[in-house]
Amino acid sequence: MKQYVFDLTEVFRASTGKFKMYGILRVVEETARALIRKDAAFQYAFFSYAHSGFIEVFPTIESNGKVKLNVPKGISEYRVVANITPYSWALRLLLRLTKPWMEHKNLRQWEASGGKVITLNLSDKVIVSAARPKFLVDALHVCRAKEKTFELYPLLHDMIPLHKQFRHRTAHFASMFLHDNVELLNSCELILTNSEFTKTDTLGFSKLGLLPSPTLITAIPLVHEAPGDCDRATITIPASPYVMTVGITLGRKNLEVVFDAMKHMSEQGYKAPRLVICGAIRKKMARHLESDAMASVRDNIELIPSPEQDDLVALYTHALAVLMPSRMEGWGLPAGEALWCGTPAICSTAPVLKEVCGDLGLYFDPDSPEELSKHIRSLNDDPDYLADLKTRIKAAKPRLRTWQSVADDLVSALTSQLSISNSQQ
Repeated sequence: MKQYVFDLTEVFRASTGKFKMYGILRVVEETARALIRKDAAFQYAFFSYAHSGFIEVFPTIESNGKVKLNVPKGISEYRVVANITPYSWALRLLLRLTKPWMEHKNLRQWEASGGKVITLNLSDKVIVSAARPKFLVDALHVCRAKEKTFELYPLLHDMIPLHKQFRHRTAHFASMFLHDNVELLNSCELILTNSEFTKTDTLGFSKLGLLPSPTLITAIPLVHEAPGDCDRATITIPASPYVMTVGITLGRKNLEVVFDAMKHMSEQGYKAPRLVICGAIRKKMARHLESDAMASVRDNIELIPSPEQDDLVALYTHALAVLMPSRMEGWGLPAGEALWCGTPAICSTAPVLKEVCGDLGLYFDPDSPEELSKHIRSLNDDPDYLADLKTRIKAAKPRLRTWQSVADDLVSALTSQLSISNSQQ
């Protein structure tokens, strides 16, 4: 019988505060908590470069119902790349020269922490992971060299870097992203995806010959649920009506169209709602906001750097609407979370956002600030229209997806795969 292990590598790496991967980290944390509450027959572990394997941890449920994952915090490991073949000769040389030093520093970090280490025996284990592909490929190379019966079932978040119009600013990132996903598709019996869209996108690149064809691929759509409590929020909610976005990034996230919509309303003499932008502040965005092009709307924009979850839920709940202008997403957590909090979601026509919001969403062409402006104005000017939409959203809440839905679907997918494997033996 296979023993399933849920991977908490992203939680371990994020504990140093150096990695701001809100979406991926959130998926890992909340799925793990739901599996633990479900009392699923899982072990829990994370990959350690210092120990060249997975370290087991033992989550607990406190008396108040909160789940503590009990992953060590603050241990900053260097990434020791397991497969250096795809790199240029210069990088391969650098990685070889620095590997002993990095391994030494990693072990020193653990020694200084005094943390207890229980290395997981991977014999006949299946690691189920939503970590980034680069970490999964490292784990595959290291662990398969020790234990041939070890298996990995990855959950893929998106294939966005493979789309020409969304290529990363560095060619190296795009090529390594492709390489890592090719390895996963070639090496793993079961591929999971975070949406039907990501599944379709992955299969589309397989048909084009860019990716291998997966042996078996199953979508585990993510959630609408936004865990949190407005009563515990510490943030001051804006007194005037506001719309909000989550994520402070230009380009693929397409905040440009939001700014253009704000300008469009200003040019028409319309008093637009305040724009609240939540997320990690980036230098490029800070420079853009200070540019002359933003002078007419700058005072109507408020940045809230990386709000805590309770604060974010409070902001969702009191917003006029949550804006999701992205040109492409793997899922779109903010849009779903808005609906969970009873707040309208105004989304671009990116295919996955219709998967998330269905007939509850308001949609606009991502190149049309005028369409976005029209939606904002309708909600701001027509109380009956807003009330009717919020009533429909509230009525739909029982059918929205929760983290427990994700855990249930994950267990079902693994059970189906186990049945297939047994029938082939």
